[in-house]
Amino acid sequence: FGNADPGSARAILDTSGSALKRAQDQCEERDRELLVLRTKLDLVGDKGLAEALAEVINRYEEPVLLIASTDFSHHEPESVGRAKDAQLLEALQGLETSVFLRRVREIPVAMCGAGSVLCLMETTRRLGATHAQLIRYGTSADAGGDPHSVIGFAGLLVR
Repeated sequence: FGNADPGSARAILDTSGSALKRAQDQCEERDRELLVLRTKLDLVGDKGLAEALAEVINRYEEPVLLIASTDFSHHEPESVGRAKDAQLLEALQGLETSVFLRRVREIPVAMCGAGSVLCLMETTRRLGATHAQLIRYGTSADAGGDPHSVIGFAGLLVR
Protein backbone atom coordinates (compact mmCIF):
# COMPACT_ATOMS: atom_id res chain seq x y z
CA PHE A 1 0.00 0.00 0.00
CA GLY A 2 2.96 2.33 0.41
CA ASN A 3 2.97 2.97 -3.34
CA ALA A 4 -0.74 3.86 -3.48
CA ASP A 5 -1.42 7.10 -5.31
CA PRO A 6 -3.11 9.62 -2.97
CA GLY A 7 -5.17 10.88 -5.94
CA SER A 8 -6.93 7.53 -6.13
CA ALA A 9 -10.57 7.59 -5.05
CA ARG A 10 -11.82 4.05 -5.36
CA ALA A 11 -11.00 0.64 -3.99
CA ILE A 12 -12.97 -2.38 -5.03
CA LEU A 13 -12.68 -5.61 -3.10
CA ASP A 14 -13.42 -8.81 -5.01
CA THR A 15 -15.80 -8.06 -7.82
CA SER A 16 -17.00 -9.78 -10.97
CA GLY A 17 -15.40 -9.14 -14.35
CA SER A 18 -18.32 -7.18 -15.80
CA ALA A 19 -18.71 -5.03 -12.67
CA LEU A 20 -14.97 -4.45 -12.66
CA LYS A 21 -15.03 -3.30 -16.30
CA ARG A 22 -17.88 -0.85 -15.55
CA ALA A 23 -15.99 0.49 -12.53
CA GLN A 24 -12.82 0.92 -14.59
CA ASP A 25 -14.74 2.81 -17.28
CA GLN A 26 -16.42 5.07 -14.71
CA CYS A 27 -13.10 5.82 -13.04
CA GLU A 28 -11.51 6.73 -16.36
CA GLU A 29 -14.43 9.04 -17.20
CA ARG A 30 -14.00 10.84 -13.88
CA ASP A 31 -10.18 10.90 -13.97
CA ARG A 32 -9.98 8.57 -10.96
CA GLU A 33 -7.85 5.56 -10.28
CA LEU A 34 -9.06 2.10 -9.37
CA LEU A 35 -7.41 -0.23 -6.90
CA VAL A 36 -8.64 -3.80 -7.13
CA LEU A 37 -8.01 -6.27 -4.31
CA ARG A 38 -9.12 -9.88 -4.43
CA THR A 39 -9.17 -11.66 -1.09
CA LYS A 40 -9.82 -15.04 0.45
CA LEU A 41 -11.47 -15.45 3.84
CA ASP A 42 -8.32 -16.72 5.56
CA LEU A 43 -6.29 -13.81 4.20
CA VAL A 44 -8.28 -11.20 6.10
CA GLY A 45 -8.96 -13.28 9.20
CA ASP A 46 -6.02 -11.65 10.99
CA LYS A 47 -7.31 -8.14 10.16
CA GLY A 48 -3.91 -7.12 8.77
CA LEU A 49 -5.22 -6.17 5.34
CA ALA A 50 -8.05 -4.10 6.86
CA GLU A 51 -5.61 -2.29 9.13
CA ALA A 52 -3.28 -1.47 6.23
CA LEU A 53 -6.14 -0.38 3.99
CA ALA A 54 -7.59 1.92 6.67
CA GLU A 55 -4.15 3.44 7.22
CA VAL A 56 -3.78 4.24 3.52
CA ILE A 57 -7.32 5.59 3.21
CA ASN A 58 -6.69 7.94 6.15
CA ARG A 59 -3.96 9.61 4.06
CA TYR A 60 -6.35 10.52 1.24
CA GLU A 61 -7.81 13.99 1.00
CA GLU A 62 -10.57 12.88 -1.36
CA PRO A 63 -13.36 10.51 -0.30
CA VAL A 64 -12.69 6.83 -0.98
CA LEU A 65 -15.40 4.42 -2.07
CA LEU A 66 -15.04 0.84 -0.86
CA ILE A 67 -17.14 -1.87 -2.49
CA ALA A 68 -17.22 -5.51 -1.45
CA SER A 69 -19.02 -7.68 -3.96
CA THR A 70 -20.49 -11.06 -3.14
CA ASP A 71 -23.65 -13.07 -3.30
CA PHE A 72 -25.14 -14.74 -0.26
CA SER A 73 -26.86 -18.16 -0.13
CA HIS A 74 -26.33 -20.46 -3.10
CA HIS A 75 -28.75 -23.05 -4.49
CA GLU A 76 -30.90 -23.35 -1.37
CA PRO A 77 -34.69 -23.50 -1.16
CA GLU A 78 -35.84 -19.90 -0.80
CA SER A 79 -36.93 -20.19 2.84
CA VAL A 80 -33.59 -21.75 3.84
CA GLY A 81 -31.56 -19.20 1.89
CA ARG A 82 -33.47 -16.27 3.36
CA ALA A 83 -33.01 -17.62 6.90
CA LYS A 84 -29.25 -18.09 6.44
CA ASP A 85 -28.87 -14.70 4.78
CA ALA A 86 -30.84 -12.98 7.56
CA GLN A 87 -28.29 -14.20 10.11
CA LEU A 88 -25.42 -12.79 8.06
CA LEU A 89 -27.23 -9.52 7.36
CA GLU A 90 -27.85 -9.00 11.07
CA ALA A 91 -24.09 -9.22 11.77
CA LEU A 92 -23.31 -7.04 8.75
CA GLN A 93 -25.70 -4.30 9.81
CA GLY A 94 -24.05 -4.09 13.22
CA LEU A 95 -20.54 -4.33 11.69
CA GLU A 96 -19.96 -7.23 14.07
CA THR A 97 -16.97 -8.81 12.36
CA SER A 98 -16.46 -11.66 14.83
CA VAL A 99 -20.16 -12.60 14.72
CA PHE A 100 -20.15 -12.44 10.91
CA LEU A 101 -17.05 -14.63 10.65
CA ARG A 102 -18.44 -17.17 13.10
CA ARG A 103 -21.76 -17.35 11.25
CA VAL A 104 -20.12 -17.76 7.86
CA ARG A 105 -18.22 -20.75 9.23
CA GLU A 106 -21.01 -22.29 11.33
CA ILE A 107 -24.21 -21.88 9.28
CA PRO A 108 -22.60 -22.96 6.72
CA VAL A 109 -23.11 -20.59 3.82
CA ALA A 110 -21.57 -20.60 0.35
CA MET A 111 -20.74 -16.88 0.32
CA CYS A 112 -17.90 -16.59 -2.19
CA GLY A 113 -16.92 -13.04 -1.21
CA ALA A 114 -17.04 -13.43 2.56
CA GLY A 115 -13.39 -12.43 2.90
CA SER A 116 -13.96 -9.21 1.00
CA VAL A 117 -17.02 -8.38 3.07
CA LEU A 118 -15.15 -9.10 6.30
CA CYS A 119 -12.27 -6.89 5.17
CA LEU A 120 -14.65 -4.06 4.25
CA MET A 121 -16.42 -4.34 7.61
CA GLU A 122 -13.18 -4.19 9.56
CA THR A 123 -11.71 -1.42 7.40
CA THR A 124 -14.77 0.79 7.75
CA ARG A 125 -14.94 0.17 11.51
CA ARG A 126 -11.35 1.36 11.76
CA LEU A 127 -12.38 4.45 9.78
CA GLY A 128 -15.21 5.23 12.21
CA ALA A 129 -18.24 3.49 10.69
CA THR A 130 -20.80 2.26 13.21
CA HIS A 131 -23.41 0.43 11.15
CA ALA A 132 -24.52 -0.71 7.73
CA GLN A 133 -27.94 0.13 6.36
CA LEU A 134 -29.73 -2.54 4.36
CA ILE A 135 -30.83 -0.93 1.11
CA ARG A 136 -32.38 -4.00 -0.46
CA TYR A 137 -32.38 -7.77 -0.11
CA GLY A 138 -33.75 -10.32 -2.53
CA THR A 139 -33.19 -13.69 -4.09
CA SER A 140 -33.04 -14.97 -7.62
CA ALA A 141 -36.63 -16.19 -7.10
CA ASP A 142 -37.70 -12.54 -6.84
CA ALA A 143 -36.45 -12.12 -10.41
CA GLY A 144 -38.33 -15.16 -11.69
CA GLY A 145 -35.80 -17.85 -10.79
CA ASP A 146 -36.52 -21.26 -9.32
CA PRO A 147 -37.66 -20.84 -5.67
CA HIS A 148 -36.23 -24.28 -4.89
CA SER A 149 -32.69 -23.17 -5.76
CA VAL A 150 -32.04 -19.50 -5.03
CA ILE A 151 -29.07 -17.20 -4.76
CA GLY A 152 -29.34 -14.34 -2.26
CA PHE A 153 -28.29 -10.74 -2.94
CA ALA A 154 -28.18 -7.64 -0.77
CA GLY A 155 -27.09 -4.04 -1.02
CA LEU A 156 -25.87 -2.32 2.13
CA LEU A 157 -24.50 1.15 2.76
CA VAL A 158 -21.88 1.38 5.50
CA ARG A 159 -21.78 4.59 7.53
